[in-house]
Amino acid sequence: MFAAYLVVTPSSGGRTSIVLEETKPEVIPYFNNLVAKFNASQKSISVTHDSSSSLIAEFVRGNPPDIDCDNYNLTTSIFVARGVLANLASLPQAQTIEPNIQALVTQYASYKGETSVLPYSVAAEGVIYNVDLFDKVGVSAVPTTLTEFLAVCEKFKSAGITPVYQTYGDTWTTQQGLFDYTVGGMIDVASFYKQLSAEGTNFGPNSSVSFEKDFTEPCKKMLSLAPYFNDNAISKHYADGNTAFAAGQAGMYMQGPWGVGQVLAINPKLKMGTFPFPATAGSTSTWPSGCRDRRGPHSARRPSSSSITSCSRAS
Repeated sequence: MFAAYLVVTPSSGGRTSIVLEETKPEVIPYFNNLVAKFNASQKSISVTHDSSSSLIAEFVRGNPPDIDCDNYNLTTSIFVARGVLANLASLPQAQTIEPNIQALVTQYASYKGETSVLPYSVAAEGVIYNVDLFDKVGVSAVPTTLTEFLAVCEKFKSAGITPVYQTYGDTWTTQQGLFDYTVGGMIDVASFYKQLSAEGTNFGPNSSVSFEKDFTEPCKKMLSLAPYFNDNAISKHYADGNTAFAAGQAGMYMQGPWGVGQVLAINPKLKMGTFPFPATAGSTSTWPSGCRDRRGPHSARRPSSSSITSCSRAS
């Protein structure tokens, strides 16, 4: 699924040198092993796995990697919008992209209809919970409405257990944090921005959509959850959250599947489940179009954002 490497440099040994940049800590060992296997399997290409550089800085210096495996977010989409990435439409993998997933990519940015990135992995934040602690406070099923979620939080609080562990010490945990849970769970965000754009210069107090009209209630619900978080969340980092949750210091943890492996590395025996955050009071949680509902004894997972592979455009 890796894209064609358009900026290549023959090495002194006659092998074509390619730099693959991938910096996500949880999967660095996997990619190190993958690159080692690939290099050993043939003698025409030599791949170097760069796990420490900054993509933005490399573009500024005029020395971007040949291939980048990255999280797809607003920052990454800037490269798409400016047309600095190669068009991968001719690759057979580009023909296998799920339309619903491509829609998620395109809503960020596009460039002249080109296929600038190959989405290959979809994941999303949900609510990870400690199965044993749920049993301890008498919760037999995951909450499917906001009312039920708050009732679970109260049970943990009454038992002297932190209901939800939060970590605001890292920029990224705040950027894709609680706001996304409540707004994403209550509003069709893509539709909102389409309607907002359609208002154009006619936008005003009587417009059909606005941040005040549509985002106020989700933000209020976001703030209403604060009493159920650990008091020191502002100073805690992602690694702290993994350690604390692995040690059974909270009933729930608002993180994505990337955190599951980190928690299990600390406590392999911990029993965990996941469920989508129920942002509304009177209806059950639903799954995005094109995603599968995977349930355990009383757990569920919901994917909705993607990782990508892209290539720098030949200069």
